Amino acid sequence: AWDESILLREQMVFADCPLRIEPERLLLDGRMVKSLSVKQYPPMASLSTINQAIGDALKGMDQIPTPFFLTFNAIVLDQDKDIKSIEAKASLITYQSLGFLAKLLPKIQDKRDNFDILLKGIADGRRLVRGCLHLVLYGEESQSLDRITQQVSGLFRKQGFILQEDHFITLPLLLSSLPLGLSAEHEKKLLKRAKTLLSSNSAYLSPVCADWKGTGSPGLLLISRRGQVMLLDLFDSPGNYNAVVAAASGSGKSFLVNELCLTYL
Repeated sequence: AWDESILLREQMVFADCPLRIEPERLLLDGRMVKSLSVKQYPPMASLSTINQAIGDALKGMDQIPTPFFLTFNAIVLDQDKDIKSIEAKASLITYQSLGFLAKLLPKIQDKRDNFDILLKGIADGRRLVRGCLHLVLYGEESQSLDRITQQVSGLFRKQGFILQEDHFITLPLLLSSLPLGLSAEHEKKLLKRAKTLLSSNSAYLSPVCADWKGTGSPGLLLISRRGQVMLLDLFDSPGNYNAVVAAASGSGKSFLVNELCLTYL
């Protein structure tokens, strides 16, 4: 149960919950907690990018096999002030990319291209934000959680993300990832995980996609490959109540039908 009169961030952890801070993790109420931040983002992303990063909907092995939560925090910037700053930086990078320095530092051309995309987005009416994607993993044992961390890093790497484990600041990052928990000043002076993005980039990086939650009414309780709890009730249909179960031989069709029948008895 939760109290509507109290902020969600103040209800995530009970006041008497034991907490031990370690360099690489937290021990919260007897469970290990690890924090991972994005060190490098993919050059291009869409809503399906984040959807695939949290697990493959079709492959049972490519999943995050532990409780987790993924958040994207965004801070809306002072548009007039920060746009002038970006334009000044873009002018400097453009000047450097045309000189001898470009031969010594080939990445300057990539920076110039990124600034061109940023300035075009601003010209098209998109707003500037500072945003960061943050992943928190829970586990029962330290060694098991370390192994899962490597597995999760591989899943995100397939989508173009490079994750880094957070050391010594796991608690501040955890608190900033709770609903309405991020402070702009706190992020700028201490965390320093956010990057300057367009509002459209923030939309594509937001973890708003997940598996189907089912029909809604309490009925057959299922769990998807990515851990989403699903409720299935054939009588939620606005029309007829027929259903078809199709799958390969030996995959559990009869078991599912028997379980469905028992649900309604």
